[in-house]
Amino acid sequence: THARAGVDGIIHLAPFGCMPETTVRPLIRAIGDAHDVPVLTLTFDEQAAQSGLDTRLEAFADVLHERRRTLFDLARTTGTAGRVHTSL
Repeated sequence: THARAGVDGIIHLAPFGCMPETTVRPLIRAIGDAHDVPVLTLTFDEQAAQSGLDTRLEAFADVLHERRRTLFDLARTTGTAGRVHTSL
């Protein structure tokens, strides 16, 4: 899976009011949980504000950045640094 290939997170874009989304959302969350990959779900309608989107994406990027740093530090202290992506 992509999670095993080094994916840091999942951004799930969902249209507001889409009924199939009620099935897909829990599946994506379960995949993220199963592979220890953070998931950000963004629901859109025609009224979605750009500033709110920017804030949520920036916060998610900060979470991913800190998670990558923590994993790298852990790998370095345990001697497994070669198995972790080092670019931040």
